[in-house]
Amino acid sequence: MSQEKITSFVKINIIPILILIYFVRFAIPQGIYSITFTGLFYTLTIYLVVGCLIVGGLIGTVGYINSRLKNTVFTAQHKSFLITAIFSLALFGVSFITRHAYFNQKFDSELWKDKTISMEFDNNLLTPRQKMMEDLTENILPGLKKSEVESVLGFPNYSSQPEEGGWDFTYIIGPEKGLGVDFQCLRIHFDDKDHFESYEDIPVCG
Repeated sequence: MSQEKITSFVKINIIPILILIYFVRFAIPQGIYSITFTGLFYTLTIYLVVGCLIVGGLIGTVGYINSRLKNTVFTAQHKSFLITAIFSLALFGVSFITRHAYFNQKFDSELWKDKTISMEFDNNLLTPRQKMMEDLTENILPGLKKSEVESVLGFPNYSSQPEEGGWDFTYIIGPEKGLGVDFQCLRIHFDDKDHFESYEDIPVCG
């Protein structure tokens, strides 16, 4: 391959190559909302990059349609736009599914009640309790009574009776997102008949 062809290939494909590297790195589970360079970088750029890919894909698609309708050459640049958009958006979809599976764990009562294991945090400063939050609040808590919640989650770290009535159970679920200096808590509210009524995810409770 001549130097001229290599230079031309790099000029056309350097952006697609960088975008593919971007999404390969995104696929590796990380604390995207944590205060690290990588986390902040993806937080600030992911929507912009996906938006640009959609625009690039549309440009490539229009170029392809025009080449078919007018019987002209489908340019290398349009082809690069279209292929990059398709592969990158597909990789983004796989990355999103991978990350969701990593950050959202199925609720396990025994694991939750084992405070030694459930409060151990990984490299992303996330504990098993934090990863189980979505399944717990959406699928487990609704319909339970106070005694049943106590059986499933164990004794709360704090309990109180608010002025409006009922009971509040507060569980520490892990370090606060970001700095990890204080704690993140789950507060569960029960009505006057000891039925689950609502919950609150408290970002900082320490």
